[in-house]
Amino acid sequence: MSPRPFALAALSAIVFAACTEAAPLAGPQPERPTPAFTIDPEDFCDGTTMPEIECEALVTLYNTTNGPGWVGIAGWGVDPNPCEWEGVFCSAGDNGSVTSLVLQNAGLTGPVPSDLADLAQLRNLRLGSNDLTGPIPAALGDLAQLRDLRLFNNSLTGPIPAALGDLAELRDLHLGGNGLTAPIPAELGNLSNLRRLVLSFNSLGAAIPAELGSLASLERLFMVAAGLIGPIPAELGNLANLRGLWLTGNDLSGAIPAQLGNLTKLDTLDLGGNALTGSIPTELGDLVDLEYFSASGNALSGTIPASIGNLTSLEQLLLSGNALVSPLPASLSALTGLRRLALCDNAFSGQLATWLGSLDGLELLHLCENSFSGTIPEELGDLANLRFLDLSDNQFTGSIPESLTQLTGLNQLLVPTNLLSGQVSLAVAAFGETVAQCSFFANPGLFIPDIQAYRDIDLNGDGFICGLELASAEDIGNQAMDDIEELVPDVLNEGKANALATKIENAIAKAASGQYAAAINQMQSFLNQLENMVATGTLTAEQAAGFIEQAEALIEIWTEEL
Repeated sequence: MSPRPFALAALSAIVFAACTEAAPLAGPQPERPTPAFTIDPEDFCDGTTMPEIECEALVTLYNTTNGPGWVGIAGWGVDPNPCEWEGVFCSAGDNGSVTSLVLQNAGLTGPVPSDLADLAQLRNLRLGSNDLTGPIPAALGDLAQLRDLRLFNNSLTGPIPAALGDLAELRDLHLGGNGLTAPIPAELGNLSNLRRLVLSFNSLGAAIPAELGSLASLERLFMVAAGLIGPIPAELGNLANLRGLWLTGNDLSGAIPAQLGNLTKLDTLDLGGNALTGSIPTELGDLVDLEYFSASGNALSGTIPASIGNLTSLEQLLLSGNALVSPLPASLSALTGLRRLALCDNAFSGQLATWLGSLDGLELLHLCENSFSGTIPEELGDLANLRFLDLSDNQFTGSIPESLTQLTGLNQLLVPTNLLSGQVSLAVAAFGETVAQCSFFANPGLFIPDIQAYRDIDLNGDGFICGLELASAEDIGNQAMDDIEELVPDVLNEGKANALATKIENAIAKAASGQYAAAINQMQSFLNQLENMVATGTLTAEQAAGFIEQAEALIEIWTEEL
């Protein structure tokens, strides 16, 4: 067949498969007659251009897969030489055999004919992204020269034929995106030259066969959302040349095998969305070329092993949706190339490590739905490349640090549902209003006073900044009284608490009747009482700080009314 240029195209949402498409020929093309509904093999298969049996196999393919309905495929049933039919490639010579058959995304429908097994010299069979139905013919296992078999994104059903294990020359087997069912044949373990195995998006509700561990030349193993069950075979640790392992979105259970630490060429390890238990093996710290590691959405427990800090090539570490606990190992501070760290929905607790601020390549930091406590570290403001920060649903206390305003590239700032308190500073509020998605709500002690300075930075004038409503004097005063009540009896006795609360109550009442100066004087007396309590040791300076902020905010609101 005369050569034509071809391009590589990505035809899978999860797996990027190299797919060959014919490029359009330059200049005007002659009109071709429309072929008949079927091709008569007697008109083309006389043995002069290719072996007769091979020509007949091509004709059968055309006639059984709605050839007249194919898309973008020319020459079939028109050009007298089948080697010139679009997608057919032949060996050199006057009687060339078919070496490649490439009809991807061409509108083929119906079953895959077993007659394709008659293409004895076939090296590449690519029929992906069509609407082929029925089973994969076991006869394809007779194609002894086959190196590339791609039947992905069709509607094929039934089990994978064990006979495919006879394809000793096979390098690439891509069967993803069909309706294939269990079991995965152990015979695939015989494919010692295989470099890529893709079984994703099927209904292969079966265990991963241990025999896959014998595929010593395998470089990529995709089993995404394939309905796999049972444990991950430790034998996968024998795949010494493996560079990518995707087992995402199945129902795999049991522990992560420590033997996966033997796969030192891995750049991608995705175990997310399964039911794996136990701890993360220390041995995974030997995967020094790893760039992507996900075990999100499992039931892993224990701590993140310190050895993960050895993975200095790591760009994404995704461990959300497990039961991992503190501490975060300080060794992770060595992961300076890390761009995304996702630890949401675990059981981490305690003060958030300040060394997170040293991960200066970090772009996305997900720490939501844990039990982190204490203050938000000022050091997070050093993450100059950060675009996403989610600290929601924890137990952080104190205020939102002003250092976060240094994150000029931040477009999402999420700190709702914590125990943050005090007045949001004008700088933080102004910064938050410019962030694409910002949330401060559901922090019972956090407030923004309804004064002109904050109203001026409320860009859409709705009375909210980052989901937090501008607070009236009455709202702030009531919150202060509630906070005082929480100090009884552990910090304040009933009498001292009542004395503080009464001053606030009286000040609010005076302001309500327009006596703003008197209300301000009452709050000045409140501040003096707080100062005395700190001086005598009744309250610590830290305990008094929140009340001082609330009192000063009330004074500021009422001063605007004078």
